[in-house]
Amino acid sequence: AVIKMHIQKLFVIIAFNETLLAKAPAVIAYLPLVGKYLEKPFKSFLEKMKLKFHRKGNEEKVAGGGNILSWVFEKFIICMITYFLMSIVNSFAQNYHKRIHKTEREKKIAQD
Repeated sequence: AVIKMHIQKLFVIIAFNETLLAKAPAVIAYLPLVGKYLEKPFKSFLEKMKLKFHRKGNEEKVAGGGNILSWVFEKFIICMITYFLMSIVNSFAQNYHKRIHKTEREKKIAQD
């Protein structure tokens, strides 16, 4: 898991660096038929995201910053993380329970 996390982190850093993001709209323009129509909206989308994630302190949100879908997705992620943590605690508890009963059985067998 630790190795995978570092590989993913490096991929995200490389994939979303400033120069590659600046070249992305130009690459989209080369798509046949739809490229020239997608270039401008994609470029404005990237600029909005950059402003959204690079704003300082208590500045106002960029237009269209929050919607119901992002709120639902955020709650879904929180639920998934909570479920993951609960499953880890449950797994530890089950292992602890098995270990206790195993030692009790061994003591009982030793006494007989």
